[in-house]
Amino acid sequence: MLRGSFVLVLSGLCGAALPQATATPFPGLLHRWTLDETAGLTADDAVGPRDGAHTNGPGIVTADLPPVLFSNPAALSFGGTDQRVVVAGGLQDVLGGTASLTFWIRTTQTAATPHTWESPGVTGVEESGGGNDIFWGFLDDAGRIGVQAGNGAAAKSARPINDGTWHHVALTRDGPGGQVQCFVDGVLDAAATSEAGAKTTAFADIGRIADTGGYHDYFSGLLDDLRIYNRVLTLAEVQVLASGGDGLTAPPPAPTGLSAVAGPGQAQVSWNPVSGAAGYTVLVATAAGGPYVPAATVHGAAYATVTELVNFTEHYFVVAAFNEGGVGPTSASASAIPFILPRENDHTEGLVDDRCACGSVVPPGIPALGLLAAFLGLLAFRRRA
Repeated sequence: MLRGSFVLVLSGLCGAALPQATATPFPGLLHRWTLDETAGLTADDAVGPRDGAHTNGPGIVTADLPPVLFSNPAALSFGGTDQRVVVAGGLQDVLGGTASLTFWIRTTQTAATPHTWESPGVTGVEESGGGNDIFWGFLDDAGRIGVQAGNGAAAKSARPINDGTWHHVALTRDGPGGQVQCFVDGVLDAAATSEAGAKTTAFADIGRIADTGGYHDYFSGLLDDLRIYNRVLTLAEVQVLASGGDGLTAPPPAPTGLSAVAGPGQAQVSWNPVSGAAGYTVLVATAAGGPYVPAATVHGAAYATVTELVNFTEHYFVVAAFNEGGVGPTSASASAIPFILPRENDHTEGLVDDRCACGSVVPPGIPALGLLAAFLGLLAFRRRA
């Protein structure tokens, strides 16, 4: 059994296989608002022509940002009253049919009622008295996030996301069939069949769900790196984005030449540098073939010391390189068996076994119970003396 503190957690994917893209850039990216502007009143569309205008003062945040692998200097903060980004050209044509909406979100907000049409959210529209509406990233009265078309069923996250920490959310909709999905931190949390067909009521806001009756529901919290694709993303693609990849750049190849040298309670792992890598993730398992869990992350260096391992247990290591595009494939494995050195000035043969609470040297062939019996016998002899 592994023990100790692992320093890398990939958006809830710790313990799972590292997400890897099969083709980049991901096709179908129509619009991307990185929300990286550190000044000004414009949210630039990095892909398409639909820049957004800051309206009523959403705030620019430059600290405590999402854990992404690419440059990300800022996010945008919404106050839940009237702050929003108004997108030139509107959003109903790209989010009224088949689409995927992905973004990073941090919030503590809940809806005041259990009704979707009265819930705050990332974007969408409520047609007052009708069903020609759609709700992308709405928050319910329990803090769960979801997607819903018209008066159909919603796909809502299985757990609340309003815990004040960053989450990656991907919402998808197949227009002709009505199927909707909600992914949180790279995991498919919910799927449902909502209303099918195009939803054509106009809307243009990021940071609120508009209402044709005038009762708009505003989002409170932070958003970052919001994207619209013109198709339903795959699970593998969502996992790359949730792990911090940009979905635009090919990840680096697998490292070669992995070796592992054991030490007391640790192992020194090294490999050949990979061209174009921004860093490396070292994974460890106690069985050949895994399951592997992240153990360390390094930038620049092609080696790492993995500590707090179980002595006299064989550990298996693999390493993966990453860049702004995500995490590449893992290397071939190497193994090592951590151990404990003999005590200094101790003339008794054997090794200190960390399974012996007293820290004594246990000579080969003498079981722990025999050592305890000898110790108790010595105490009895001293008392008789």
